[in-house]
Amino acid sequence: MKYSVWYTSVFAILGMFTSKQVEAHVKWFVSQNGTGIDKGNDVYFSFLNPNMKIVLGIAILTFICAAIIHICLSRYAQQPSILTQKLKTQVIVLAQLLTGSAFFASSINGVLFAPHFTASPNQIIFLMMELVAGILFISRSYIYLASFLTIIIFIVVTIDYGFVSSFEYLNLVGLVSLFSLSYLAVRPPKKRTLIEPFNKESLTMLGLTFYRITLGIALVVLGLSEKLLNPELALNFVNQYPEFNFMQALGLDFSNRLFVLCGGVAEVLFGMIYIVGFVPRINTLALAVFLIASNSFFAFTGELDKALMELTGHLPLLAGAIMLVILGGGYSYSALKPFVSFQWRSLRVNT
Repeated sequence: MKYSVWYTSVFAILGMFTSKQVEAHVKWFVSQNGTGIDKGNDVYFSFLNPNMKIVLGIAILTFICAAIIHICLSRYAQQPSILTQKLKTQVIVLAQLLTGSAFFASSINGVLFAPHFTASPNQIIFLMMELVAGILFISRSYIYLASFLTIIIFIVVTIDYGFVSSFEYLNLVGLVSLFSLSYLAVRPPKKRTLIEPFNKESLTMLGLTFYRITLGIALVVLGLSEKLLNPELALNFVNQYPEFNFMQALGLDFSNRLFVLCGGVAEVLFGMIYIVGFVPRINTLALAVFLIASNSFFAFTGELDKALMELTGHLPLLAGAIMLVILGGGYSYSALKPFVSFQWRSLRVNT
């Protein structure tokens, strides 16, 4: 059945914001070697496809709406924060506990960051690094060392699996950088000139900004690599778990291809909104809802092992979501100009 423009538009809007539950990293559940999908059978998406044009049009319209809402709400962002420094610290501590727990569980299961990054015998040392980093984050000790170990593991994953695969988890780099900057805000060095013109508030805000951007990049890469540019992975995932395409359960003629297309475009859209900095709290709330929905799917279908695996893997995302919702998305790009200009002036003076 060919979709009419109206039919596709209405249900693509619904699909984009509900099929996001396919955001569950499909590489965790589907082998990349032999997907069982005939790649020659019009698997890949084309910009000439009418459905693609409609879905992209809806995404662009949504992006514009997010910009308008952000502008309308920007005046409220100028109000002083009502959160105390103690509460802010507690939120970051909770995020560290969740992240540390994820690292600890991953190291025990013999994987680096994600279930499909199985450590080889030559990578045992990096599993130990991940275990140590997890323990340090949980105990709130030597945060700089834990962050450094995380970045080392990320570099190893990049070397072994490539930039595309590792950048799907670039948010981890932003997350541990945020932890380090917030720790620096609480315990600044004796020579304050080393971190001028930053203060406690600006260091945390800078960390939130960097995390928001890295999360946006990770979502964009994930949407492109697992769905839009490599749709056979996601198609095979939906074929294995047809209940994921709940649009068909509602009695709608919503193909798996269109479902995957909507999910991929939604991920890229969420990521782009993060990168530019529009409505980060609203964007995060929507993302959190879909993360919970994705995890609940496996729990409700009785596949508790997969539900636990996905929950563990998504703990860093949930940790970041808690911080973005409560603490905000950090600085806008215009607000970063004073810091950049200060560092540039300092560099010229030192030179």
